[in-house]
Amino acid sequence: MAVTFDAPSTNWQTASEITSSPRVIYPIYQNTSAIIYERDMVQNEANWTPLALDTADATHSSAFLVEETTPQQIGGGLVRWTRRFATVPNNWHDYEERVFTFPGYYNDPYESNFRCPLTKNVTWRILHEYTKTTDPYADFDVSEQKFQVEDSDGCVLDYVDDSTTTPSYTTYTGYVSAGTMIDVAHQTLERYAGNIWVRRTYESKAQ
Repeated sequence: MAVTFDAPSTNWQTASEITSSPRVIYPIYQNTSAIIYERDMVQNEANWTPLALDTADATHSSAFLVEETTPQQIGGGLVRWTRRFATVPNNWHDYEERVFTFPGYYNDPYESNFRCPLTKNVTWRILHEYTKTTDPYADFDVSEQKFQVEDSDGCVLDYVDDSTTTPSYTTYTGYVSAGTMIDVAHQTLERYAGNIWVRRTYESKAQ
């Protein structure tokens, strides 16, 4: 007697979704533009192949494949696994308290405006920026370096003055008066999910 396969495709040769609708996950509580859709799939093990990263979700076209779990055998030659599709989150700010050392004023305690380098626990503002790319080396320029004071030879100093440093004492105290944000750490870059990357910039007000 001929065998009739009760399957969405002949002998489950193509991947078939078994969830009526995808599970919706918000991985960043503070940013609801970050969404992950999870779809459970079943297929004949002999026909299983991974789907290409960045494949757009069939329903939510702004979400892209970032991960597939390891297929698990469920009997009858079938495997089950989960596909995860993620949106590219909008940029957003977070805040933390961390320690930073601000430059002193002049290198001579007999100067009327002398100040030792100032180490304080301050509020950092952290900008999160997201991009989907297969080449972050080319697509992410390192635009922000950690704030530092240098002399004419490029040596890093822990003070500012009005004759030998960049920025100068006048410029830096202008930052302080205006509440100008300075970069208090080097930018960081890491993988968020799949081929979606996040770059973080760390700032605090000059003091």
